Amino acid sequence: MTTVAISNWATDILPKVPGVPWPGFISAVRSAAEEFCKQTLLHSVWLDRISIVAATAEYALSLPAGHTHLRIWNVDQCFFKENGADDDQFAPLDPASEQELERVENASWRFATGPSPQEYLVPEYKPTYIRFRPIPTLASASGILIRVNVVPIDTATTLEDWLYHRWSAEIAAGALTDLYSHKAAPYYDPQLASAWDKVFRDGIANAKLKKISGKTKRPTKTNFANAVIL
Repeated sequence: MTTVAISNWATDILPKVPGVPWPGFISAVRSAAEEFCKQTLLHSVWLDRISIVAATAEYALSLPAGHTHLRIWNVDQCFFKENGADDDQFAPLDPASEQELERVENASWRFATGPSPQEYLVPEYKPTYIRFRPIPTLASASGILIRVNVVPIDTATTLEDWLYHRWSAEIAAGALTDLYSHKAAPYYDPQLASAWDKVFRDGIANAKLKKISGKTKRPTKTNFANAVIL
């Protein structure tokens, strides 16, 4: 994992916003990078494997060593394998929500047990904990594999180098949107803020397409087979 300093964005931003204080510049880039990561879900990290303990439903999530400048935003994927199974036996678990389970099963879902989990829950009010349903009755050493989406922490001074080398212009646009929106600042300019926000949103949309298509040459298509034309 290689990082670059947020100060690397200075040459792209400071000449466009004369008089911006250094802490404000750093904060604007960091906020733009956070919004970019939240909206695109491009930035993800595989967690260290979790061992399932029999009769234990909930487990804490934490990033591996070396990721102190990041925090977990949400769970992207979760896989389970039975104890002793080879890694090619990992199977995805389905996400679930408390509200839907309570609508269908009332409170009984919280106490249901079974040999292995079939679903996982990560409530918004407890985003760094994962709960499995049903409560597993069989242990599984290193049986859970999780990938999470991450964002920079509020005090981050570095970002991943690929965010800079591949998406620096988009993040700079987000930072300029933020800075030009400060009404009390001498560089306040709502028209420029709106213009840079469009660039930022277009960049986010493009990044989402890149996430879907990857390096494939296949063009993105829309299927109108079931469309109803009025």
